[in-house]
Amino acid sequence: MAEHDDFHLWKVDGVGALLLFGGLAVCLFSGFADVPYLLAVLGATALIGTFFLRNVRGHLDFFLLSRRLVYRNCYLGAALLSLILTGFARFMGG
Repeated sequence: MAEHDDFHLWKVDGVGALLLFGGLAVCLFSGFADVPYLLAVLGATALIGTFFLRNVRGHLDFFLLSRRLVYRNCYLGAALLSLILTGFARFMGG
C-alpha cells in the first residue's frame, strides 16, 4: 500500500485540466447551444473519462480489478457524470 501513497484521483496537471474542464464545458455549453444531447454526452464522456484514465494508469493494481474493468469504470463514471451535468445544463438553459 505504501507504493500508492501518492495516488489521488483528482490530481490535475495542465493536460488533465484541459481534459476535465473541457468535458465540463461541453456539458454546460450544450444547455445553451443547439447541440444534440447524445453528442454532448459522448463528447464530455470521452474527455472526462480520459482524464480519469490518465490519473489511474500508473496505479491499476491498487483497485484489485482487471485492467479492462478499471478502464470500463473510468468511462462509466464519466458517462454518469456527463449525463447528470448535461441534463442539469439542459434544464437550466431552457
